Amino acid sequence: MRVVILSGIPGSGKTTYANNLKGHVVKCSADDFFHRDGDYRFNPSQLGRAHGECLKKFAENLAKPESVKPDFLVVDNTNTTTLELAPYVSLAMAYGKFPEIMTFLVNYKVGANRNKHNVNEDACRIMENRLLARELPKFWTVEQTVIDNNPK
Repeated sequence: MRVVILSGIPGSGKTTYANNLKGHVVKCSADDFFHRDGDYRFNPSQLGRAHGECLKKFAENLAKPESVKPDFLVVDNTNTTTLELAPYVSLAMAYGKFPEIMTFLVNYKVGANRNKHNVNEDACRIMENRLLARELPKFWTVEQTVIDNNPK
C-alpha cells in the first residue's frame, strides 16, 4: 500500500490528482464530511469533527490486514502546516508505512479562482504563506514531491 498525503491550497490540483489514481484507491478527506445528498454544505463549527472522521478512516485503513489494504491510501486535505500533517505521518510510520507528501504549488489568486468550495483569495493567500513557510521535522521518514501547478 502506498500512503500519499496531499498538501496544497484549495484549487491547487490535489483532488484532481487523487481522482486520477488507478487501482484500489481509498481517499480520506475532511470535505467528505460536508457532502450530503450531492451538495457541499460546509459548516466551520463542524471542521474538527470532519477532520476527526478523516483521521479515523485513515487509521482504519492502515490497520486492515495486508490482503485487503488498498493500493493507495490518500489524504486529500490542505495540510499546509506540519501540525496538520503530523497525525497522518505519525500513524503511517507507526504501521511501518513511509508516506509520500505531495505538495501542489499554485499562486493563491489562481487557487481562489479554481477551487470548488468558494474559498476566497485572502484565505488562499494565508494558506499559501503557511505552506511556503512549512518545515518538516528532520526525523520524519517521508518522501517529498513538489508539483508546480501554476499556469504555464
